[in-house]
Amino acid sequence: YLASHNSRIWAIEKESLNAWYLDVESIGGTATKFPLGGIFKRGGSLLFVAEWSLDEGNGLSASLAFFTEEGEVAVYTGTDPSTAATWQLKGVYRIGKPLGKDAWFKAGGDIAVCTDIGLIPLSQAVSRDYGALTSSAISNPIEDEWSQAVAERTSRPWVCEVWPTKQMLLVAIPPGDTAPPGMFVANILTGAWTFYTAWDATTLQLFGSRMFWGTDEGTIV
Repeated sequence: YLASHNSRIWAIEKESLNAWYLDVESIGGTATKFPLGGIFKRGGSLLFVAEWSLDEGNGLSASLAFFTEEGEVAVYTGTDPSTAATWQLKGVYRIGKPLGKDAWFKAGGDIAVCTDIGLIPLSQAVSRDYGALTSSAISNPIEDEWSQAVAERTSRPWVCEVWPTKQMLLVAIPPGDTAPPGMFVANILTGAWTFYTAWDATTLQLFGSRMFWGTDEGTIV
C-alpha cells in the first residue's frame, strides 16, 4: 500500500508492522524501514496508510496515519522520519477493525473508515472513548443493518467511495451465505441511507464524474 506525505512516498510491507519511506521527491532508490511493532499493543499487521489533516486552531496540520487490521491507528506529524526532532508520534487510537484496505474515504481533511463497529471518522476516534464511537458513526442510522452485514458478509473485503456529482457515498458489501450482494448508499447531503441491490462490486474507483467498479468475474461496470 502506498501513500504520499510531505513530498515523500510511504509504503507498507505486507503482513507486517513495517512501513518504508523514500527520500523527498523520489520515486525510486533505496527505501528506509520504519518499524512500528513497538507502537501497537494489539499486534496484527498494517493494512493501509493515509494522510490526515486536523485543524488544531492555527490552521490545518497534515499528519500521517497508519492503520492496522486490529483497529489501531498511529498518527505521526513532521517532515523527516529519520530524526526525532522533526518527526513525532501524536498518539495511538482505537477505531474498530477496518473491513478492508480500501474501505475508507477522505471527508475534507478527515478520514472515515468502514469498521466492524460502524463507519467511523478518525477525528472522533481521537476525541472520544472507544466505547462511545458507535454513537458518532456516520452509519449510526443503520446501526443494526451494518452490524448484521458485518456478521454475515465476510467472503471478501469491503470497499467504499464518494460520488460527489451524484451526492452519494457507496459502500460495497460482499454477498453472504443467504444474503445477496449490494451496496449501502448514503445521501451525503441529508445523511439518509438505503440499500441498492444487484450492484456487486469488488472495487470502486471514481474517474472524472463517473463511477467504475470491478466484479468477481473480471468485468468493469
